Amino acid sequence: MKAKTNTIKRIFIILLLAITGATVIAGADSHSSFSLDELQRIIILENGRKKPLDTYAQNILKQFSGRGTYQRTPAIQWLAHVLFEPLSTVDDKIFLINHPDVLSALNMAP
Repeated sequence: MKAKTNTIKRIFIILLLAITGATVIAGADSHSSFSLDELQRIIILENGRKKPLDTYAQNILKQFSGRGTYQRTPAIQWLAHVLFEPLSTVDDKIFLINHPDVLSALNMAP
């Protein structure tokens, strides 16, 4: 039952982000500028804790890559690309792999 509740929460967050993103992008068209300020200030609930979406993006990126930024761009910008332009992020190299067995299983050089 808890897994189903978590899935519902994740779907709700994704829908909320999609609606917010569409609103931000629509607003950007009418004002001819795009800013991530509104997006990064959205408060989300993760594991019972309230946090800005910017903090969530930094934490997720740190879990994946060990860094709080992606190619010197803020984590919120990386998350916005993942959410709103997913096809452009397919080749992003964000995973930090330290274990040599994982590298050899993927046929990758260190």
